[in-house]
Amino acid sequence: MKLLTQFLLILFSINLCAQEITKLQLDQIIFTDGIFVEKDGTIYATEGWDGDKIYEVNPNGKIKVFASGLKGPIDIAKGKDGFFYVSEWKGAQLSKIDPKGNVNHFATVKPGPGPMTQDALGNLYVTHNVNDGKGNISKITLDGQVEIFSEDDKLINPGGIDFDSNGNLYVSNFNNANIVKINPSGKSSILATVPGDKQWRTGHLKIIDDTIYITALMDHRIYRVSLAGKVETLAGTGEQGQGVGNALSTKLANPNGLFFNEESNELYFTEAFAKTGFIQKIKLPDNQNTFRSAYYAGIAFRETPYANILGTRPLPKEKAEKVNHFQFDYDKEGKLVRVRHLLNGKIKPFSDRFVRGSHIEITYQGNQEIRTFYNEHGQRCVVSGDVYKSIFTTDDNGDRTSLKFYGVDGNPIENDFRIASYEWKTNLDGTVVEKRFDIDGNIQRNRPGFGYYITKFTYDHRGLLRLMTNLGKEGKEITPDDAGIAHTKIGYDNNAFFVQWLNLDKNGKPKRGMSNIAEIKYTPAPLYEHESATFVDADGKPQTTNWGAHIVKYTFDNYGNATSRSFYGIDGKPVNANNGVGLIKTTYTADGMHQVNRAYFTMNNVPTHINGTEIHEVRTDFNTNNKPVSRSFYNLSDSMVNDSSLGYATEKWIYDSQGRLIERQFLDIQGKMADHSTWGIARMVYTYLNDTELKSVDYYKANGSKDQAVWNPRH
Repeated sequence: MKLLTQFLLILFSINLCAQEITKLQLDQIIFTDGIFVEKDGTIYATEGWDGDKIYEVNPNGKIKVFASGLKGPIDIAKGKDGFFYVSEWKGAQLSKIDPKGNVNHFATVKPGPGPMTQDALGNLYVTHNVNDGKGNISKITLDGQVEIFSEDDKLINPGGIDFDSNGNLYVSNFNNANIVKINPSGKSSILATVPGDKQWRTGHLKIIDDTIYITALMDHRIYRVSLAGKVETLAGTGEQGQGVGNALSTKLANPNGLFFNEESNELYFTEAFAKTGFIQKIKLPDNQNTFRSAYYAGIAFRETPYANILGTRPLPKEKAEKVNHFQFDYDKEGKLVRVRHLLNGKIKPFSDRFVRGSHIEITYQGNQEIRTFYNEHGQRCVVSGDVYKSIFTTDDNGDRTSLKFYGVDGNPIENDFRIASYEWKTNLDGTVVEKRFDIDGNIQRNRPGFGYYITKFTYDHRGLLRLMTNLGKEGKEITPDDAGIAHTKIGYDNNAFFVQWLNLDKNGKPKRGMSNIAEIKYTPAPLYEHESATFVDADGKPQTTNWGAHIVKYTFDNYGNATSRSFYGIDGKPVNANNGVGLIKTTYTADGMHQVNRAYFTMNNVPTHINGTEIHEVRTDFNTNNKPVSRSFYNLSDSMVNDSSLGYATEKWIYDSQGRLIERQFLDIQGKMADHSTWGIARMVYTYLNDTELKSVDYYKANGSKDQAVWNPRH
């Protein structure tokens, strides 16, 4: 697997990863400016230049006045002594506040003190800005002694201020938005200029792992600036608003105060110029100092979670932003920390056999690799049945040795393959032997419809799976499955795209497998999907599948969405599959994000229904926020009908005022609850601990009784 990392690093391009913005709702509406956040999430916020208070906000948003009587408090810092220090713009002073909120004078400084920072010894540095086109920085020692640290002519109405790890000081100018670097010897230079053309262009500034984060007050954005001077947008569109969700597509309103909570890895920010009833925050990825992003049209084929998640067909960033794509984010050590399926900067729904989430976060703790999953709305979600978290263990070589699944309650569970845990052994030749167990410790097949038990996987130099070999329940020798298949060969093109599936018997000869297919050959489409799939028999001759086609062909829109699927016989002519359908057409919303309609036609483009059902069309409805709220089945007369294979006519999604999915329902044509014919439940109810974390997922039958879903993957 390590060869994979080396292979991918060649393809990487550096880029900022779009994060999710959430809100901490407050129980009062207040003015805020600078903030300090304790590890437990308790916030201390200044009231700003025209106020006199420091507010204490608990992690649930409950507010109380921590201190009062101040003269225009702008920024707040916590010293090594456990006391708070506050700059007072109207008072030209700094105050010291004890843990009980008692205020004492600490130092008199020049007019207009604003944002502050501390050096390694705990000395305070504060910028001064009275909007006169000049500015300076004061240094205040631990005993309250004040000296002018810098009056550099590049300091023009300075604001945000912080140190990097090498002792260089960075200051942002309020009006011209220059970021001024002052090295330890006092020499200054302009590192970068934040974009914008408004009067008040920057607010506070913080440095996290040697990366600068800066609020752009009237540009309604937050920027990220490398120490090489590269400026990128972290959050905001430039339009004013107060949204949540994907940081790059969410509107902000005058972002100002900043603070990074190392414990939660969240960047908190406040809003200037108005009272608000919330404080916003952005969850940042780990290892902020140097992480890389790569863009791919698709996900490489996998038959085991042991394999690294790989991309196929690398895309330049400029193209990726306009089409369906996967963004892979890596930390400074080359470890994958995030995978997201995106279109136009927004998370787009996605799920395949082993990559079930639209957004996967990966963290590393000792010898553990922990994966959590997020939906397209920005909340944690369950995948593969009720899996809320996956925990891998690794050995000293970094090779994965096991995987276990956990539910929302933190207890071990089975996924929808009836697997609770995997165990892997990496051999000296690089092959991997996999065992799978249910919750009771019984050996399991790799997935439904596939007959391999203990399995040996062989990889190539790119980390791509090339051969699977069934070793049966004992794991001692090559063992054919119920269809006589002992090996499966996988082929790829030069872009790591999956182009061949070939079933082989114990002697390495082609043979039809459990699905009665010997070989499938795929032709890559320009983006993720296949342009065609062709079925070949064990003797190398064309094969017609059990469901009635030799070739399947696809067409796509400019985003990479499949817009049609048609079927062809061995003679190359269009055919109807055994279900009476020869052509499937699909339409999408104008932005390409969501499927609107899927309809069924004969090979001659005549509207039809699926044999054994009345279904001609599947139609999705949306709310005013362009979120899907229901999906229903219709017949040729445009009347709603039940899907007999699923047991319902409509699937419905319900959201709360924050846009979180809180319920999923299955309904019959009368709008009454209907049990899913496989899962056995009619409702899924989601409750949350906070903006993103799930508290519970509960299932109910149509009669209202609480039950468990009976998962069975429909691949």
